[in-house]
Amino acid sequence: MRKFLLPILLIGLLIFAACGTALPQEEPSPAPQFAVQDLQGNQVVFEPGQPLVINFWASWCPSCRRMMPAWQTVYNEFAASGDVRIMSINVGETRDRAMQFINNAGHTFPVYFDLDQQAAQAFAITHFPTTVFISAQGEVLHRHIGTLNETMLRLHIDNLRTD
Repeated sequence: MRKFLLPILLIGLLIFAACGTALPQEEPSPAPQFAVQDLQGNQVVFEPGQPLVINFWASWCPSCRRMMPAWQTVYNEFAASGDVRIMSINVGETRDRAMQFINNAGHTFPVYFDLDQQAAQAFAITHFPTTVFISAQGEVLHRHIGTLNETMLRLHIDNLRTD
C-alpha cells in the first residue's frame, strides 16, 4: 500500500498544479507588420483592429499535426462570432503539400501561406507549432511554442476578448 501512496500523491500534486495554473503574463509588444497569401495567391496584410490568433505550422511537424484537431474545434467555435480572427499560417511549404495534409485530415479552417517565410521571420518563429495571440490594438500578448489543447486555446482567446 505504501509503495502506491507516493505516486498517487505526486499525480495529485501535478493535477492540482496544472488546474491552478494562471495564464502567463508577458509584456505586450507591438505586432510586426506581415503579409501572407491566401489559397488563391492574394496577398493578405495584417491590420490591427480585431483580436487575432495565428498558428504557425508545417505539415511535416508531428506536434503541429497533433494540435490541428483542437485548432479546428476552436476555429469552429470562434470564427462565426467574428470577434476574433483566426489564421492558420503554413510556413515554407508549397500550397499543394499543405493543402494535401489539410484536406486529408478533413480540416476546414482557412489556411494562409508564408512561402518566403517573411511572416515567420517577422515573428522570430524558431519552432513549430507557435501560436501568437494579438490584441485588437495590435500588441502581441502571448506566444506559445508547442501544442495547445482546446482548453488552453479558449483561455488565451478569452483573454484576448477581454483585453
